[in-house]
Amino acid sequence: MFSVIVVWHAAISALMAATGPSGLEFALLPTWAAVSVAEGRGVRAVWLLAIGVAAAWLASRNGGMTAYVGLAAAAGAPIGIAIRRGWRYDHAVGAAGLFGIVGVLALVFVFWTDWLGGAADVYAAVRSEMEAVADRNADMRYVALVDLTRGVLVDHWSDVGIGIAFWPVLLGCGVSAGAASRVYAARSGKTGLTGGFAEFRAPDALAWGVIALTLAWYADTRLPDLGLRPFAWNGAIAVTAVYWLTGMAVLAYGLRMTRAPFVVRGAVYVGVNMLFGMPMPAALGLSDTWVDFRGRLQRWADARRADSESDGPDGPE
Repeated sequence: MFSVIVVWHAAISALMAATGPSGLEFALLPTWAAVSVAEGRGVRAVWLLAIGVAAAWLASRNGGMTAYVGLAAAAGAPIGIAIRRGWRYDHAVGAAGLFGIVGVLALVFVFWTDWLGGAADVYAAVRSEMEAVADRNADMRYVALVDLTRGVLVDHWSDVGIGIAFWPVLLGCGVSAGAASRVYAARSGKTGLTGGFAEFRAPDALAWGVIALTLAWYADTRLPDLGLRPFAWNGAIAVTAVYWLTGMAVLAYGLRMTRAPFVVRGAVYVGVNMLFGMPMPAALGLSDTWVDFRGRLQRWADARRADSESDGPDGPE
């Protein structure tokens, strides 16, 4: 069984490295390393990490991409520790996400020039492709649409790139933590992480971070020479990811209580983000800090259940 896992991990690592950053690295690579750590097989986890890094290097010959693939796989360590200790799901995701973004910051520092140039190269490649499409269709709106991304990928990449990178790190860790916990429970018969995605909750103290980032944004608009923009913009994007995930978890909790089919749940998740945009779930998640929607829903459900039981099978007396 372990040999199959090694081959799978090596193949995915090579594919991720060869195709460049896809946002899937933290969703696919940490799972089996996390399971190994949770089972107390740290040496096996190290072997998986080493084999994955070797496969990534052979496939890409790129130091930055190889390091990123290795970082994603290494995020399985905090997830595995959390599973072994029976942590809550959201605490495990938070620990792995923090590990991942600190690692991303280190890689950006080491590969700073490549990181900035890579974003500009993506913009240039996409613009070139859109110019070809525009020529074939005699419609320059394609190019104008791509030019809207220049401010992100070229002019302000250092101000927003870290925050954007945090989204796939956090969401990927959420996927891999849930998968690793289920695999561990199935293999060992023990309980993995407590709770699940529907119980994901942003730390209450993060609200102070929102206040600090708001003040930093205001200071940057008044005194741009202070150099606060990278902290304010990157921080705001990263915090939005946490609150967006919390808002989606609130929706998941409500849909679970209604016992809605999986297809309906998926349609609601997609529909909410398409109709109202991603800020709506983020605002819902931020509001949950004070409103506690899930607690209110649970109390409402408990009250209805108690009323139903008191009425008895023949209705109220």
